[in-house]
Amino acid sequence: MRWWKRCTRRSPLSGCGKEWQDKYKLRAGVEGSMRQAVAATGVRRARYRGLAKVHLEHVLSAVALNLGADQV
Repeated sequence: MRWWKRCTRRSPLSGCGKEWQDKYKLRAGVEGSMRQAVAATGVRRARYRGLAKVHLEHVLSAVALNLGADQV
């Protein structure tokens, strides 16, 4: 079982410790960024075939997200 599942199943008072909180904070940040990318640009599926084209699509999606972050 993964560390985040073990600790989320326990009661909050059992305290998985500072190490768990730091790991989960990092994971939550990455999950939030990925959710934003999927919702805004649909990066879950590539429109093109080929590594170079897919890479370019992801880079342009990241640029679009960064430019949109300034407006929020």
